[in-house]
Amino acid sequence: MIETEPCLGNAWPTLRIFERGQFTPNGHARALHFTNAYRWQRTAERLLLFHERFGTDQPVYLFALITTGSQNMTSHAPHLCGADRYSARLALCPNGLTLDWQIIGPAKDESLAYHYVCGPHAAVVA
Repeated sequence: MIETEPCLGNAWPTLRIFERGQFTPNGHARALHFTNAYRWQRTAERLLLFHERFGTDQPVYLFALITTGSQNMTSHAPHLCGADRYSARLALCPNGLTLDWQIIGPAKDESLAYHYVCGPHAAVVA
């Protein structure tokens, strides 16, 4: 389940996305439940991504997405969490966008594909 909330009071409207669901990592038999809160904030040249796991007053900067094509963006530099490196690519598609995460390091080796769909239905994480 995905919920969104526009944030007012910023130079450009910031979007907060709240996610709740489950997924089954490769090699695991049982699904893991998760919740996330992301803050997307646009600047003149970049799209900044934060997570709000510690609350709205303590956002954690993940990375800046920069334009790499007319419909694409990629993380300018990876987010470091310990020795793990998080990076992402964003692509616009006809009904929304996809955000492909790559997480590489000693603790994780994962690829996640998020599909955010515009319209009355919640986004789907695949």
